[in-house]
Amino acid sequence: MIKSAHPHKRLKEHLFITVSFSVLILALLTILPAAAAVDSWEISPENPTLGDTLRIKGSASPEEEVEIQVSFEKDVQASGGEYEYILEDVKIPDGFNNRFTVQASDARNLNVRVKMLIWITKSSEASGNIATVTQSSVPPGTYQIKMDGDAKNGDSTVNLKITAVQRIKADSGGDFSYSYNTKAVPPGDFKVSV
Repeated sequence: MIKSAHPHKRLKEHLFITVSFSVLILALLTILPAAAAVDSWEISPENPTLGDTLRIKGSASPEEEVEIQVSFEKDVQASGGEYEYILEDVKIPDGFNNRFTVQASDARNLNVRVKMLIWITKSSEASGNIATVTQSSVPPGTYQIKMDGDAKNGDSTVNLKITAVQRIKADSGGDFSYSYNTKAVPPGDFKVSV
């Protein structure tokens, strides 16, 4: 029978390898997100009015993929327990790196109907009092969007939160730009995240 001469030595080597590997992973997790950050960005016009085209310019790491998110909320009056809201001439930009999400609060369900040539409907039942419909890779074009459903317990108002997300790539110098047409959006406050 052959016994190991130094069991403590093997345990120390295993512990050293485990600690070294953990430190390496921690270092990578710390460094990589910092390298992917957006350095700066600006929006113009600073105080947009209905119909303006928002222009977002900024800098990030060269060739970095940047996510731009524009969201707004709209309180919609329900009638007879049903609500409906329509957006006309919604322009989806070129590319398929986009996502569109609608959340309806105080609703039993939500239907999001989009029309470019024909109507396509995506529906969701509420979980709690929020119904959510999300669609990724929306083809570019100009759409009519209708959001409707049943209000929860006969509530008179349903809050819709509409979020559009577009992913764009910074150029070799790290510069990026994006335009968002506000023509189809109601007056109010927008939230822009880059």
